[in-house]
Amino acid sequence: MAGKTNSMQQQYRFKCIIFDCDNVLVDTETIFVSVLMDMAGSYGVEMEADEALRVFAGRKIGDTIKVLENLCGKPFPETFETAFRAKLYDEFRLGVSPVEGVEQLLSSLKLPYCVASSGPREKIELNLKLTGLEHFFTANKIFSCYEINSWKPEPSIFLHAAAAMGYAPKDCAVIEDSIAGIQAGISGGFTVFGLSNGFNDEELAAEGAIVFHYMDELPQLLGLDMQ
Repeated sequence: MAGKTNSMQQQYRFKCIIFDCDNVLVDTETIFVSVLMDMAGSYGVEMEADEALRVFAGRKIGDTIKVLENLCGKPFPETFETAFRAKLYDEFRLGVSPVEGVEQLLSSLKLPYCVASSGPREKIELNLKLTGLEHFFTANKIFSCYEINSWKPEPSIFLHAAAAMGYAPKDCAVIEDSIAGIQAGISGGFTVFGLSNGFNDEELAAEGAIVFHYMDELPQLLGLDMQ
């Protein structure tokens, strides 16, 4: 039995897995877009939900606000970001859920893993707690762009997470859903797996991601022994 286990371990392609948070671990997509466009709409900004996700997913909220301000032709109040986060967190508390299949995946993983997100640590920790995933991620396995002052599509957050976990980019798989996140992973030298929403397969693949649709596909794609 020991010989068989060692043989399986030698077949692992990766030594560490780096997860994005929003829409990879925690299903925040609908809530984020709803709150953002509701608040921006009061200033005359109109944008379809699919377009908002494509443009803003994985990016710093400050940059998102600048784009929205350009669209409406005037600056938002200085309190917009604070108000947005407060409303967003309230909505999370009412109905955020884990991405389907992710709890089963995390429960079965034998490799080291972590989360690297564009959001502030308080948001990451809140959503992990609300979805019951917090016990999978100790403090030293949570990495935020706000803590290094660099955001996707720059690769810094993934490079930082990999180094902190003790692995080279070539040994890490990045699990992402956004264009910015995929660009960050690819430019950092990582292999990136892109979780599709069912409509953006070609777009994710064009950025260099290995596209998948459900979490239960990942073990085979990653070459993991889940027995």
